[in-house]
Amino acid sequence: MRTNQNIIIPELEEAWGKAHPKSPPIAPREIEWSKPKPLPSGLAPVEAYKSEFAPNKLASWIDDIANRLQCPPDYVAVAALTALGAVIGRRIGISPQGKTDWVVVPNVWGAFIGSPGMLKSPAMQEALKPLRHLEAEAAKENEIAQEAYKAGISTWKLKREVRRELEKATMKGGEGSTKASETLKKLELGDEPKEPAPLRYRTNDSSYEALGELLIGNPSGILLERDELVSLLKHLDHDNQANARGFYLSGWSGMDPYTFDRIVRGHRHIEAVCISVLGNTQPTRMAEYVRRANADGGGGDGLIQRFGLLVYPDQSPDWRDVDEYPNPRAREKAREVFYRMSQIDDAVAFELGAMKAITTGFHTCALTKEPVLSFWTGAGIWSAGCAQKSSRQHLRGIWQSIASSFRRWP
Repeated sequence: MRTNQNIIIPELEEAWGKAHPKSPPIAPREIEWSKPKPLPSGLAPVEAYKSEFAPNKLASWIDDIANRLQCPPDYVAVAALTALGAVIGRRIGISPQGKTDWVVVPNVWGAFIGSPGMLKSPAMQEALKPLRHLEAEAAKENEIAQEAYKAGISTWKLKREVRRELEKATMKGGEGSTKASETLKKLELGDEPKEPAPLRYRTNDSSYEALGELLIGNPSGILLERDELVSLLKHLDHDNQANARGFYLSGWSGMDPYTFDRIVRGHRHIEAVCISVLGNTQPTRMAEYVRRANADGGGGDGLIQRFGLLVYPDQSPDWRDVDEYPNPRAREKAREVFYRMSQIDDAVAFELGAMKAITTGFHTCALTKEPVLSFWTGAGIWSAGCAQKSSRQHLRGIWQSIASSFRRWP
């Protein structure tokens, strides 16, 4: 495009006149303008989800759900991996380095973003079915345990009353004191039966104090599931929820102890707060929240950055009506994985090669009370390289916080 606009910068003309007093003034000239380019619109494309991103025994199950729902497989994968991390929780830890006592646990914060009608909620509910199956089985076992507890505590209380009467008879003396003393020696009271705590894997809406009580009874950790995630984040933004926000921030690492001291409830101690969070939301709500969190350029206190599994996949233009039965083999494999992870204890962990301390030469470093798995040499080198690369990135604001959070999972 050519134009004959007489464009002369006054400062340039004045400077030219001073430098070249005998030269003629600068004459207007033609300026070549390139053809205007359209302003970018929409979002940049993102890399598509691949089946190899998921564990082998979950990949076909994730693909099957995504195919039947015709939703992005990213939704199902994030929900499934977050739920599985919650089931494992503090049952077993990971030691990324060979000599330090740095330990992480596999609880994850996951979320996915999509427009209305993208089947976010159905995808999440399908992915959580193995977890709900564990919950149903745990509820049945707890019901049986509660019945046994009621019978046991009733018998124990009856024995306690009999023991008290025999002790009174023995102290009074008289003809029956000898017989009462002999009977008292034969009567074994034993310890008072403890009420079994219900095994919980998830919750939807709890105060942070109630969440703490759940964690006391379920020390491996728990999953907080929210269909609309931003509502939880905004709730934690309120000034009167500062303690709750701090509790959640502590729960992300899965390793920090927490103690409640209240006048009414007294002293309540949690050995380690381990919280997994899973939710979904819409693009506009998440964009508004992120802008507000990064308004001061500092990226907030790192709450939103803790979502290590946060996806906003592209909407596929290919849609078809799928009316197929679920893949029973894939579903059963997924259930088996969740069940096996729920059964991990010290004995199982040690069979898998876990340890509770590392020994290098003459030095022994105690790690945690939980069994810990270490990286093999190749994985350790790779993770160290990733951590070094992320630490050298020159990022600011919220992106710097996100990169720092990823160092937990090198």
